[in-house]
Amino acid sequence: MEFNDGAETARSDIENRYLWARLDHEHAAAIRSVTVASIVDAQRRKNQLSPDNNEDSAGFLDYERDAQRFALQTDWSVELDATLIEFGAAIEYARATYDALGLIDRGDTGVLLGRPAVEALDIHSTIDGPLLGLYAAMDLAIGPSVSIQPGIRFDAQSYDPDGATHHVSPRFGLEWLASETTTVRLSAGRFYQPEAFHELQVTDGVSRFFAPQRADHFIAAVDWKATPRLSLRAEGYYKDYGNPKTRFETYSTLS
Repeated sequence: MEFNDGAETARSDIENRYLWARLDHEHAAAIRSVTVASIVDAQRRKNQLSPDNNEDSAGFLDYERDAQRFALQTDWSVELDATLIEFGAAIEYARATYDALGLIDRGDTGVLLGRPAVEALDIHSTIDGPLLGLYAAMDLAIGPSVSIQPGIRFDAQSYDPDGATHHVSPRFGLEWLASETTTVRLSAGRFYQPEAFHELQVTDGVSRFFAPQRADHFIAAVDWKATPRLSLRAEGYYKDYGNPKTRFETYSTLS
């Protein structure tokens, strides 16, 4: 993709290649699994030039990113009478190389927005390492009208800001069939969202990944089947967020 308005030029090239294979297997009447192997090769090139006569900003930016990921994931389900058990694992190896070279003159506008008037970029970084994810969940009937859904997830990444880190995310749900037409659901859980290996923000001058963002969710819902053709749901939730990523203001193609 190219842009040229006579005063400013920009070019962006994105090339992604994917290869994957999936195996679905029924080991027994109540045991099933899905296994997926995948390879991703993602490349991106960006070149921008804004001459000194640009009223908003001036400078140049040359950016390249080459990223590869190899992944294997398996998911299993087991049905035992009124109980459903699900578990799985995913292991990945990721590698990404970043190169960013640039000089940006934002002038007084940059100062007003809390950014340096002039900023130079010269970042060359390579990240690589394994990622691991494990999870288990259950849907268990504890009475004729009540079931619980406990679950837990474990994630480990090797390219976090402080080196190899891991996170444990518990989840819990409860379902109550109050009547033939009314169902009450309660759920709570913790979720972590690390940056992906290809999301390092070097064009913003960032040379390391942010800590994973955290979210705690609490949700209550009531489902009511008013008629055979009409169902209504009321839902309320509370969410608490931690470790939010730094927010960058963008006001020109070079920022």
